[in-house]
Amino acid sequence: MARAFTTTLACAELSLAALVASAARADEDSTHQPATAQPSSTGLLVRPIVGLGLGLSDSGLHVGAHLGLRVSPVQISLSLQTNGWLVDLVKTQPSGRYFDLLAAHADWVFVISEHLAAFAGLGYGSLRYGYLFDSPLHSTGALLPEAGLTLGHRRTVGRLILNVALVVPMTSPSERYFSPADRIAPPQFMVSLVFSI
Repeated sequence: MARAFTTTLACAELSLAALVASAARADEDSTHQPATAQPSSTGLLVRPIVGLGLGLSDSGLHVGAHLGLRVSPVQISLSLQTNGWLVDLVKTQPSGRYFDLLAAHADWVFVISEHLAAFAGLGYGSLRYGYLFDSPLHSTGALLPEAGLTLGHRRTVGRLILNVALVVPMTSPSERYFSPADRIAPPQFMVSLVFSI
């Protein structure tokens, strides 16, 4: 019985020694593993926004220029948008729906996948609307709650940005209108598609 106990103890010691040696070899292999095999961090994503856009609102078609910077997850930009002559492209008489909007935007970016990101935020700008070469033409500040999607958000060149914004003018025209034909109205929403280089 004593011999069996001694044999069992010896086997246990050998098994423990083999286990310790195996663990030591594994630790040594992981220590000498090349640095390229370690997972890498993507770090901070920085992308410029320089683009042209085409959009649609309840005031008609509009075009725009956009300039900004994304330092993930914050995106800031400036935009200049106008419907210019597009608003009266198919009309013989001015409609009173002309507008131009110069705005600053601050958004928070939410990464959905490697190729798609969403954003949401707020803009504030200077809005003019009415009759471009006649009166009334009203100027006011405007809030722009907005949200959108960026396709290819990690690309340096060739990103598509879809932006949807509500337009909330801070003031209304004080002039009394004598004819319904003279009424002017700002855009209430804007949908823009921007190609950013």
